[in-house]
Amino acid sequence: VEYGLDYYAITLTVDNRTYDSAGLYFLGLGHSFIKFPRTIQTIEFNAAHDDLLHTRTLDGLPLTLGVSFQYRYIPQHLYELYRAYKLKHVHVYENTATAVIANVACNYSAYTFFNDKQGIATVMERELAKTFAHKLYAQVDALQINYIQLPMTFQDAILESIATKQNITQSRRYKDNMQVTFETLLMVARQRKN
Repeated sequence: VEYGLDYYAITLTVDNRTYDSAGLYFLGLGHSFIKFPRTIQTIEFNAAHDDLLHTRTLDGLPLTLGVSFQYRYIPQHLYELYRAYKLKHVHVYENTATAVIANVACNYSAYTFFNDKQGIATVMERELAKTFAHKLYAQVDALQINYIQLPMTFQDAILESIATKQNITQSRRYKDNMQVTFETLLMVARQRKN
Protein backbone atom coordinates (compact mmCIF):
# COMPACT_ATOMS: atom_id res chain seq x y z
CA VAL A 1 0.00 0.00 0.00
CA GLU A 2 1.54 3.19 -1.25
CA TYR A 3 0.69 6.66 -2.44
CA GLY A 4 1.79 7.64 -5.92
CA LEU A 5 2.54 10.71 -7.99
CA ASP A 6 2.45 10.51 -11.79
CA TYR A 7 5.92 11.19 -13.21
CA TYR A 8 6.22 11.83 -16.95
CA ALA A 9 9.77 10.95 -18.04
CA ILE A 10 9.63 12.66 -21.46
CA THR A 11 8.88 16.15 -20.10
CA LEU A 12 10.38 15.46 -16.63
CA THR A 13 7.22 16.69 -14.91
CA VAL A 14 5.12 15.47 -12.01
CA ASP A 15 1.34 15.70 -11.93
CA ASN A 16 -0.04 17.30 -8.76
CA ARG A 17 -2.70 14.62 -8.26
CA THR A 18 -1.98 12.08 -5.51
CA TYR A 19 -3.11 8.52 -6.26
CA ASP A 20 -4.18 7.24 -2.87
CA SER A 21 -6.45 4.30 -3.62
CA ALA A 22 -5.41 0.82 -4.68
CA GLY A 23 -6.02 -0.28 -8.25
CA LEU A 24 -4.62 -0.52 -11.73
CA TYR A 25 -3.90 2.75 -13.50
CA PHE A 26 -2.89 3.31 -17.09
CA LEU A 27 -0.89 6.49 -17.00
CA GLY A 28 0.42 6.38 -20.56
CA LEU A 29 3.75 5.77 -22.25
CA GLY A 30 6.69 7.33 -20.45
CA HIS A 31 4.73 7.64 -17.22
CA SER A 32 5.58 5.96 -13.92
CA PHE A 33 4.74 6.38 -10.25
CA ILE A 34 6.87 8.12 -7.68
CA LYS A 35 5.93 6.08 -4.63
CA PHE A 36 5.55 7.06 -0.99
CA PRO A 37 4.72 4.48 1.70
CA ARG A 38 1.28 4.72 3.23
CA THR A 39 2.34 3.03 6.48
CA ILE A 40 3.82 4.72 9.53
CA GLN A 41 7.55 5.37 9.14
CA THR A 42 10.15 5.44 11.92
CA ILE A 43 13.33 7.47 12.28
CA GLU A 44 15.72 6.43 15.03
CA PHE A 45 18.76 8.07 16.54
CA ASN A 46 20.52 5.32 18.47
CA ALA A 47 23.87 3.75 19.27
CA ALA A 48 23.33 0.90 16.79
CA HIS A 49 23.34 3.40 13.91
CA ASP A 50 26.03 5.49 15.64
CA ASP A 51 23.86 8.61 15.41
CA LEU A 52 22.98 9.50 19.00
CA LEU A 53 22.05 13.16 19.47
CA HIS A 54 24.50 15.35 21.38
CA THR A 55 23.30 18.53 23.02
CA ARG A 56 23.39 20.32 26.39
CA THR A 57 20.97 20.71 29.25
CA LEU A 58 19.70 24.05 30.55
CA ASP A 59 22.41 23.99 33.21
CA GLY A 60 25.15 23.41 30.62
CA LEU A 61 25.85 19.71 31.14
CA PRO A 62 26.55 17.57 28.07
CA LEU A 63 23.62 15.33 27.17
CA THR A 64 23.48 12.35 24.81
CA LEU A 65 20.04 11.21 23.66
CA GLY A 66 18.68 8.18 21.85
CA VAL A 67 15.33 9.10 20.31
CA SER A 68 12.89 7.50 17.88
CA PHE A 69 9.75 8.94 16.35
CA GLN A 70 7.02 7.80 14.01
CA TYR A 71 5.49 9.84 11.20
CA ARG A 72 3.07 9.52 8.28
CA TYR A 73 2.94 11.33 4.98
CA ILE A 74 0.01 13.70 4.46
CA PRO A 75 -1.36 12.50 1.07
CA GLN A 76 -2.79 15.83 -0.07
CA HIS A 77 0.67 17.44 0.34
CA LEU A 78 2.84 14.85 -1.40
CA TYR A 79 3.17 16.99 -4.50
CA GLU A 80 4.51 19.91 -2.41
CA LEU A 81 6.84 17.51 -0.58
CA TYR A 82 8.23 16.20 -3.84
CA ARG A 83 8.65 19.69 -5.34
CA ALA A 84 10.39 20.98 -2.22
CA TYR A 85 12.78 18.09 -1.55
CA LYS A 86 12.56 15.69 -4.52
CA LEU A 87 13.20 12.27 -2.99
CA LYS A 88 15.73 13.50 -0.42
CA HIS A 89 13.12 14.42 2.17
CA VAL A 90 14.12 11.73 4.69
CA HIS A 91 17.52 13.38 5.11
CA VAL A 92 15.75 16.71 5.65
CA TYR A 93 13.44 15.04 8.19
CA GLU A 94 16.44 13.69 10.13
CA ASN A 95 18.25 17.05 10.16
CA THR A 96 15.13 18.95 11.17
CA ALA A 97 14.32 16.45 13.93
CA THR A 98 17.88 16.72 15.25
CA ALA A 99 17.58 20.51 15.49
CA VAL A 100 14.10 20.54 17.05
CA ILE A 101 14.95 17.85 19.63
CA ALA A 102 18.23 19.57 20.57
CA ASN A 103 16.45 22.93 20.94
CA VAL A 104 13.81 21.43 23.23
CA ALA A 105 16.42 19.57 25.28
CA CYS A 106 18.24 22.86 26.02
CA ASN A 107 15.17 24.06 27.95
CA TYR A 108 15.44 21.39 30.68
CA SER A 109 17.89 20.84 33.51
CA ALA A 110 19.78 17.60 33.95
CA TYR A 111 17.74 16.86 37.07
CA THR A 112 14.51 17.16 35.03
CA PHE A 113 15.88 14.71 32.45
CA PHE A 114 16.61 12.29 35.26
CA ASN A 115 13.13 12.60 36.79
CA ASP A 116 10.67 13.51 33.98
CA LYS A 117 11.81 11.83 30.78
CA GLN A 118 8.22 11.23 29.60
CA GLY A 119 7.18 14.85 30.12
CA ILE A 120 10.14 16.05 28.06
CA ALA A 121 9.34 13.47 25.33
CA THR A 122 5.78 14.84 25.16
CA VAL A 123 7.05 18.39 24.60
CA MET A 124 9.54 17.17 21.98
CA GLU A 125 6.75 15.31 20.17
CA ARG A 126 4.51 18.39 20.17
CA GLU A 127 7.25 20.68 18.79
CA LEU A 128 8.29 18.12 16.18
CA ALA A 129 4.68 17.59 15.09
CA LYS A 130 4.20 21.34 14.68
CA THR A 131 7.34 21.70 12.55
CA PHE A 132 6.63 18.63 10.40
CA ALA A 133 3.02 19.62 9.74
CA HIS A 134 3.84 23.21 8.73
CA LYS A 135 7.09 22.76 6.82
CA LEU A 136 7.68 19.10 5.97
CA TYR A 137 4.23 17.83 4.92
CA ALA A 138 4.12 14.95 7.40
CA GLN A 139 2.31 14.11 10.62
CA VAL A 140 4.30 13.00 13.67
CA ASP A 141 2.37 10.37 15.63
CA ALA A 142 4.71 9.54 18.53
CA LEU A 143 8.17 10.16 19.97
CA GLN A 144 10.12 8.12 22.49
CA ILE A 145 13.31 8.92 24.40
CA ASN A 146 15.07 5.56 24.51
CA TYR A 147 18.42 6.54 25.97
CA ILE A 148 19.75 9.36 28.14
CA GLN A 149 23.36 9.77 29.14
CA LEU A 150 24.47 12.55 31.45
CA PRO A 151 27.99 12.94 32.88
CA MET A 152 28.83 10.15 35.32
CA THR A 153 29.60 12.60 38.12
CA PHE A 154 26.06 14.00 37.84
CA GLN A 155 24.48 10.54 37.76
CA ASP A 156 26.54 9.50 40.77
CA ALA A 157 25.48 12.64 42.65
CA ILE A 158 21.80 11.99 41.83
CA LEU A 159 22.05 8.38 43.02
CA GLU A 160 23.79 9.55 46.20
CA SER A 161 21.05 12.13 46.83
CA ILE A 162 18.38 9.45 46.33
CA ALA A 163 20.18 7.17 48.81
CA THR A 164 20.46 10.07 51.27
CA LYS A 165 16.71 10.82 50.94
CA GLN A 166 15.95 7.15 51.61
CA ASN A 167 18.17 7.24 54.71
CA ILE A 168 16.41 10.39 55.93
CA THR A 169 13.01 8.75 55.39
CA GLN A 170 14.15 5.63 57.29
CA SER A 171 15.50 7.74 60.16
CA ARG A 172 12.23 9.70 60.40
CA ARG A 173 10.21 6.50 60.51
CA TYR A 174 12.50 5.07 63.19
CA LYS A 175 12.17 8.30 65.18
CA ASP A 176 8.37 8.22 64.86
CA ASN A 177 8.28 4.54 65.93
CA MET A 178 10.51 5.21 68.91
CA GLN A 179 8.40 8.21 69.90
CA VAL A 180 5.27 6.03 69.91
CA THR A 181 7.11 3.36 71.89
CA PHE A 182 8.31 5.87 74.52
CA GLU A 183 4.84 7.43 74.81
CA THR A 184 3.39 3.96 75.32
CA LEU A 185 5.98 3.18 77.99
CA LEU A 186 5.25 6.53 79.65
CA MET A 187 1.50 5.75 79.71
CA VAL A 188 2.21 2.31 81.20
CA ALA A 189 4.45 3.86 83.85
CA ARG A 190 1.78 6.41 84.79
CA GLN A 191 -0.83 3.64 85.07
CA ARG A 192 1.45 1.68 87.40
CA LYS A 193 2.13 4.77 89.48
CA ASN A 194 -1.61 5.33 89.94
